[in-house]
Amino acid sequence: VHPDARRGARHDAQDDANGDHADSGTDGAGADGSADGFGRDGSAPDMAAPDHGATPDAAPVPLTYDVVVVGAGSGGVAVAIQAARLGRSVALVEETDWIGGQMSAQAVPPDEHPWIETTGCTASYRRLRENIRRYYRQNYPLLPEARDDVHLNPGNGNVSPLCHEPRAALAAMYEMLAPYQSDRQLELLLNVRPIAAESDGDHVRSVTFLYEQSGDQLVAHAPYILDA
Repeated sequence: VHPDARRGARHDAQDDANGDHADSGTDGAGADGSADGFGRDGSAPDMAAPDHGATPDAAPVPLTYDVVVVGAGSGGVAVAIQAARLGRSVALVEETDWIGGQMSAQAVPPDEHPWIETTGCTASYRRLRENIRRYYRQNYPLLPEARDDVHLNPGNGNVSPLCHEPRAALAAMYEMLAPYQSDRQLELLLNVRPIAAESDGDHVRSVTFLYEQSGDQLVAHAPYILDA
């Protein structure tokens, strides 16, 4: 089944269950006009819970995806991007309002690998590193020699070839998610916590999530449910 057909069927089934309503997706554009979806200060976009039609007193709304990733740390983000790249419909669910885990929330470098610029790096991780460097080139008044440095180390730290602020990693991750969010192949759900799971033996069939702010519930079904 073509991914577009799969996504259309998923949203059509949702509309049939809930009646017509406006689906609030993320199109990669920020409210302040920033094209990348995060604030100009590097903060996360305002990710209000999508209106799936549920109320605190109503039955949880069932939705079906190819892949559900529970946890949007750096590993969860990487899994979601790769699944979407392979044409799968993905729900990336995070119980806080922040993605990226330690890399985007603490003043730590992504790695301490001394040869990372030449070996031992996947294409996706290479792009993340390039995005972080581009964030500084586009938003900071760098000296010409720093701006032209292919291996720019913004923090100039000795512990890693790439020392950066947490918000730079956050911006870089949102940029990588944006193409898949814009066509609704990937849904990013923030402030949404898992509260129950349905399993068949060792296989998890579905997870029930609670929207912390509204009290609504969502049941996500998928052949692959990953605890990231």
